[in-house]
Amino acid sequence: MKIEIISKSTRFRRVIVPEQSYCRGIYYSNKYLDVFHKVIDAFLPEGAEVKPQEARGLFLSRIETLETRKKEYGLEAITDVMGRSGFDFINPGDMPLSETIDRWNGAKCIVTFSGTDAHNVLFLRNASEKELIIINKCQNFNMLQRDFNLLKHVKCTYVDAYSQTAPVLAGEGPF
Repeated sequence: MKIEIISKSTRFRRVIVPEQSYCRGIYYSNKYLDVFHKVIDAFLPEGAEVKPQEARGLFLSRIETLETRKKEYGLEAITDVMGRSGFDFINPGDMPLSETIDRWNGAKCIVTFSGTDAHNVLFLRNASEKELIIINKCQNFNMLQRDFNLLKHVKCTYVDAYSQTAPVLAGEGPF
């Protein structure tokens, strides 16, 4: 197959237009998930023993980042409660993808904040056997995460941990 840059009117006998693999809230094809399955298989081959986590579960937080500590109120208290509840603390930004896949697949329960860290649910092999708890830090609902949870058949619980101080969402004004 050859890719051509077209800068003027051109005729072709045949044009192949790939199908869209994912449209938020509307459609996904199995080929969309195939990409994630290939990545999982590269780091965690089918039938390979997954080392189960000894802790009750994983708690993902970026508390070790100075910028996060400045902006996130109450994060120290949440981290303390999760540690006393038997969860292993990990900073997802410090982990290579191979370790992320290994740790997520070895855990029975994963707790994280709403955002891109939760999207790693796509790298779970048997997601329906896992429990995902997502802590919402604001009223905005992450529609991508909702889709990913549905695609992977994961059991997900959302916990609201914010105070709505304005009558509208951030950036929507007028206040």
